[in-house]
Parts: sequence; structure tokens; C-alpha cells
Amino acid sequence: MGANLDFNQLYVIELDLCLGLFYVKPDNAEKIPIDELNGYRFGEFPNGKPEKFVQKGGTRETKKGLILNGYANFHLFHKRLIEAFKESGFTGWSAYPVSLYCKNGDIDKDYYAFSITGKAGDYDISKSEIIDVKTDNSTFCWIHRDYKGVYFDPATWDGSDFFKTRYFTLITEPVMKVIKSFNLKVNIFKATEYILELEHIHCREDKLP
Repeated sequence: MGANLDFNQLYVIELDLCLGLFYVKPDNAEKIPIDELNGYRFGEFPNGKPEKFVQKGGTRETKKGLILNGYANFHLFHKRLIEAFKESGFTGWSAYPVSLYCKNGDIDKDYYAFSITGKAGDYDISKSEIIDVKTDNSTFCWIHRDYKGVYFDPATWDGSDFFKTRYFTLITEPVMKVIKSFNLKVNIFKATEYILELEHIHCREDKLP
């Protein structure tokens, strides 16, 4: 599918890191096995779709964003986003409407449970650029090693606009432009420029005074 894939036109999106204090989860989350909850992110619902969600994080006054973070990295997307994705013809996602019970007593029916169904193969670290920053002084020496760029075998990409590799969620450039048009507080990075911090390498015995 992706033999001529240009990684400069792909973006890493960090949905789980910056969505505020308004935190949600299915009202029966404690009864759902964790493996099943993790499958929700990929649109897998072996025992039915949870349709009632409750606010767990934040207070009665906490404002909702257009994307709400959820239990087991499950997300609710506002209908404005869902409508924009449909109008744009984006692929690699699924969604269904839910009822959200808020701490202030409101029952909000403007959100959809959102899953990413698009896929690509595993992240290939061998294709990333290695960036070493060495700290060497009279006390210690270590190397901070970063890996720049998220890559995978293009032949494993199913061509979706939303898709997951191992460790990362990626989107195409048209999706990135639509999401940014809503001024969402979500981290988005060009795939070729994404920095993954993995290693601290000790390079000699500490020299203590």
C-alpha cells in the first residue's frame, strides 16, 4: 500500500498526554477486563460497546474539551470533530455516540467513543537518526541518546488516515490540518522530526571528590 510513502507527510499525535483534567471512563469500567479495555482503542468490543460514561477527573466547574481522555487510554471526541472527519472522508477510525454523566449533573450527548482501526507495522528504530549528547566533567560522564524520526515498513501500512504502529499513533497531513483548525491542545509532531528519548549511557566510573 505505502511503497511510495513520504514520511514527511505523516504526523505523530500524542492523545494521552495533554488533554486536561476532565477525565472519563465507562460507568462499569471496574468490571471490564483490562485486555478488553485496551482493545477499545482499536475498535474491538467483544462483549458490547459501553454507552454510558462518567466524569472521574476534575470538578463540577472543570470545562470539557473537544477530546476527553479516558480510562485505559480510551477517548471521547466531540461531535464537531466527528462531523469534520466524516466530511473530509478520513479513514482508519470508528466512533459511536455515548451519554456522558458529568459531576455538575449534566448529561452530555454530544460525544462519541473514538477508536483507531488503521494499522501499520512495528516502529523500526534502525531507521531513526541517533542523536548523542555527551556530558563529561570531573564528576561523571554519560551520554543521553535520542532517536529522531518514527519509521516503519511502508508495505505494512494499510493506507488509513488514522493508524497505529507499536508505541505510536499517526495521522496523515490532511488530518493534522483539520485537527489544528480546532485549536486543540494536543501534541502533534512531524514523524520525521519526532524525538524519542530512550537511553542514558554511562561512559566511565564516577569521579567523586
